[in-house]
Amino acid sequence: IKKNGIIIASLGLLLVAAGFLNFWLNRPNDDTQTSTTGGLLSSGRTAAPGTTNAPGSNSKDSLAVFAQQREETREDVITYLDSIIDNDKTDASTLKLAQEEKLNLARYMELEMKIEGLLASKGFTKNIVTCGENSINVVVQATSLSEIQVAQILDIVREESGETAEKIKIIPVGS
Repeated sequence: IKKNGIIIASLGLLLVAAGFLNFWLNRPNDDTQTSTTGGLLSSGRTAAPGTTNAPGSNSKDSLAVFAQQREETREDVITYLDSIIDNDKTDASTLKLAQEEKLNLARYMELEMKIEGLLASKGFTKNIVTCGENSINVVVQATSLSEIQVAQILDIVREESGETAEKIKIIPVGS
């Protein structure tokens, strides 16, 4: 019973981590503009209108594709959790864990949206935030960030999340 709950919670965290790692490992850099996987979308889904998943995509496209992929992954996780919650055969402890995981995911989604909006209002219009149990990652479209910009971002994230600076990663992605 507890094993099922641990598996459910781990699955949710792994999906978010996999999406972030997929983005991070396949992002274009200054040395090469190609990706060994041919882009960020490895699930067979198509890119959002105005974006591309072809090799050589720039960071603007990468951020848009990552945002779309994050939403699709979350939809999959929510659907999976809903199937557990709606199943009459689900035992009480697994049901409770699935409900808690869904609530945590909703909290993360709300926090990400709030931080992304606040960052955009400070001039960081192209950004993606991912929240997890022990970390917050902020990907900002910028070749580099000044100390003042990093401090601005860090202040916003700390204020909204209550997390310490050690748990917050700020990642500039070249424009």
